[in-house]
Amino acid sequence: MKQYKKALLALSIVATLPLMAATKDDTIYVTTFTDEDGENPSACSLREAITTAADNKAYGGCAVGLTSPDVTDRIELKAGEYTIEKPLTPSSMVNILGETPTDWSNKDIILGEYPERLPLQTTIKGNGSFTLFDTTAGKSTLTLQLLRLEDGRSSRGGAIRAGSTVSLVQVEVKNSSADEGGAIYLSGVGSALNVTNSVFEGNTAKRGAVLGMSCIDNLTFTSRTVSFLGSSIINNGQADTTSVMEACGEPDFSIKSSTVAHNTASLNNGSIIKFTGDSLPGQNGKTILSAGGKLTLLSNTIVNNTATSTLLYDAFGSKALNYNILAYNTGLSCKYLLSPNFPENSLLGFSVSFNGLMESESSSSYCELPYETLKDETGINLSNVSQSSVMSTLQPADQYTAFLPMYFLTNPLSNVMINVGDQAGGCEPTDQRGLNRSLQDNLILDENTENRCDLGSTEFIKLAANDMVSSNSSQVKAVEEFEAQEEFFQELLDDEETNPDFLKYYEIRRDYFKQRNVDFKESLRYRQAYFDIFAGSVPAEILVNGNREIQHLDADLYNVEVISLGMLNSDVFSKDDPSGLPVAGSDPHLKCEWNAALEAVVMYRTDFKYEQNDEGGGVTQAGNYNYCKYTISLKADPTIKSTGVVQATFTNIAPIAENDEYTMKWGTDQRVKIDLLANDSDDGDGAIDQVGYPSDKPTFYKNAQGISIPIKFDEVDSNLLIEADYRELCPDQSRKWCYGGNIYVKPKNSFNKFNYTLTYQVFDADGTLSNTATVKLISTATTTDDTRGGGGALGILSILGLLGLALLRQRKS
Repeated sequence: MKQYKKALLALSIVATLPLMAATKDDTIYVTTFTDEDGENPSACSLREAITTAADNKAYGGCAVGLTSPDVTDRIELKAGEYTIEKPLTPSSMVNILGETPTDWSNKDIILGEYPERLPLQTTIKGNGSFTLFDTTAGKSTLTLQLLRLEDGRSSRGGAIRAGSTVSLVQVEVKNSSADEGGAIYLSGVGSALNVTNSVFEGNTAKRGAVLGMSCIDNLTFTSRTVSFLGSSIINNGQADTTSVMEACGEPDFSIKSSTVAHNTASLNNGSIIKFTGDSLPGQNGKTILSAGGKLTLLSNTIVNNTATSTLLYDAFGSKALNYNILAYNTGLSCKYLLSPNFPENSLLGFSVSFNGLMESESSSSYCELPYETLKDETGINLSNVSQSSVMSTLQPADQYTAFLPMYFLTNPLSNVMINVGDQAGGCEPTDQRGLNRSLQDNLILDENTENRCDLGSTEFIKLAANDMVSSNSSQVKAVEEFEAQEEFFQELLDDEETNPDFLKYYEIRRDYFKQRNVDFKESLRYRQAYFDIFAGSVPAEILVNGNREIQHLDADLYNVEVISLGMLNSDVFSKDDPSGLPVAGSDPHLKCEWNAALEAVVMYRTDFKYEQNDEGGGVTQAGNYNYCKYTISLKADPTIKSTGVVQATFTNIAPIAENDEYTMKWGTDQRVKIDLLANDSDDGDGAIDQVGYPSDKPTFYKNAQGISIPIKFDEVDSNLLIEADYRELCPDQSRKWCYGGNIYVKPKNSFNKFNYTLTYQVFDADGTLSNTATVKLISTATTTDDTRGGGGALGILSILGLLGLALLRQRKS
């Protein structure tokens, strides 16, 4: 069973990250769109910023960033178009970022959280005669984020020619061309590529329209990592292209949760993904692909490509195909290089599970694999399934697709590619939009709302109310957290240096926590447990005006029905047996309700009792498991619903001891009455006037005779005397004294001029100790609040302070 916990501070920390980044003085800020190179000291160009990062000193109009050669410099660009006149050649580690495409005043339509994602706003553009970035000379790592790269052209690597690791995060590479590696070419030892949430579109080359690479360097296979995650590779290549993505050498090449579609290669000898040695097995000296190479295709949608073969492979290297839709292509979807001469009883390096393939040789998009040897019983044969019956057309890049072109599965009740396998060890954990592929593991399962792995890059999200576990927690601390959050956001709003882009968001968050505090206080009952079921569950996805929309869990969109079950002395979740749940209504003292204002299920009991035992202290119900059942349904379509179970245990919350301060009057016996319990409480469990508070329960500990003796002092300074109406050994077996009634403290020496500090704890009625609080005793003989460790003797810090004062006076004289 999965457990979920929502952290209050997490979102506020994330929200302040852009603010903190914007105020860092080690970032190099590009201030002009012109491609300058030292001629204008009043502006910083992208080219000058790269030089500044490499030389670790100011250049042109750029201020120096990080000066250590072992760290990555951060270069930030504004929204707009940067047209460069020749290649950019970084020779040090740099991270180049475009304007962050977000709107913090709105929630993201997919994720349902702030901020809203927007289209990319920053472009680096060439003129079609040179590569945009070339790191083959400097061989330094290059990271590009939130950028468009357009109109590059070179013999190798139209947009990027890499001599080291290149990382692309939310980057669009468009309309670039080369003889080899139309978008990117990986050159030599040390080159590698990591791509996340990016788009490759309109790139062309004779070989490797999107990706090409060197195969053998220094007479050995070139080892490198290449990964594409959550990306779209569409409309690349042309009729005379031999490959769109080509891997050779000894690559670890993976494509995950991505869309590869509408790419074109030659119908005579072209392929979209080429993973072959171009030689006969057993002749590794002539092959361009090592037997140690790896190809991983996981949770991808690879459709509507035109080529002789979409995936071309041979016996070299290992190949893992899992949870892909590899079909509906013009030409073969998969082709063995030496077809039809399959080696007898050979797997050809394949491991295959849960793929949607055309398995019939008569299919126009046949995937040619050694099926007899693989014997894959998990595959979905799409030979007689039309694409239009199970998939949408290619959806444009917009807010519904996280600005990545992709496909969606349709007809969820009949689609053979929905809910085909488990998540654990199977499909990629997130789909291409960034949504979790939630695996539901509930006591109560409904196949109509069950979420398991779908094939392809996107998951069809079904409403799933997940089981949850909670316990009552301190009501006082919860209120303090709400107030701290409100104050935190108010301080950001009041700060004149706060980035104005975030002001609306901070205002929304401040008002949220302010109202949440009001609603929480109105909901309070004794020892009540709260379940944030919306945070722990999975929302529904429906079709609205032709778009797939996530109906994010919200009280305005969903109804919640709650049923109280009962209490057990065993954990049903650990046994994973729904038949062990209590019968609904069998426990009239257990209450479970839906609080729409808090958007939470609340659970409490009305039969908590206080029964003083022989040693003093009370006995309350604890250690048992309480169960309720809840059902979430979509208001717009109540047939879309799901049921979960919540479990609560009720425990005693420790009492709260607060700091105190008293004055000892110089010239008297300095005897002070201390009323430590006056501002202490046991309100973490709940106040005495709350529903469910046990009758006759005192706030603090009483002994067997009913005398309140709850105060436990830590070590008491030997120069102090404590007098009390009652004193006996504490109930926690610590062999220390506890005090009650009227309590007095005084120094043994009536002429004492020193301040003292006491620390103490208090027991509640159930015998639980509080936090440690401090009691300050301030003598009127001094105005100094000394922090030395009690007593009438000078501490070492005081001695040093006096010596320093004496030395200062000597210097002045």
